Amino acid sequence: MTTHSIPAVLVLALLTAAGWAIAGGAAGGAIAIAAVCLLHWPADVLTGCKPTVPNGPWIGLNQYRHLLVDLGAELPLLWVGWLAVRRSARAALQAPPAWWVPVIACAVQLAFLANLYAGSELFIGRREWTWHPNQGILVFKRVPNTEKLPCLPPPRARPLPD
Repeated sequence: MTTHSIPAVLVLALLTAAGWAIAGGAAGGAIAIAAVCLLHWPADVLTGCKPTVPNGPWIGLNQYRHLLVDLGAELPLLWVGWLAVRRSARAALQAPPAWWVPVIACAVQLAFLANLYAGSELFIGRREWTWHPNQGILVFKRVPNTEKLPCLPPPRARPLPD
């Protein structure tokens, strides 16, 4: 709620844009940074299940639970972003960023997913897999309709019943 709700994203966009401006960056750069920050929320709605406002509904398509779909979307975005930075860095610095930058970004994404899936379920095709790293095995069961997964807040974020 504190980082991915709509109010939080608005505050983060303002803070990052202000930080850029205070550091001496151009107004166009501040606007671009704020726009990227704001567009992160709808992208997260496509991949996950995100809060809207405090005590409001959570919405999303739960695609993080579909490992291959998530990797198919996230990893190309990392590479395209790196290529864009590399192109602008070449013009600004006359030197491309190191080749290992997207490799580390991909490793960070894979580590995030491993943390996300540890002890929980994910879907590959119509099979639900449960990963228990301490046991060192993946187990699966067939799931009839993975498209109808509910979008709910994590159990610790749900309000307690009256």
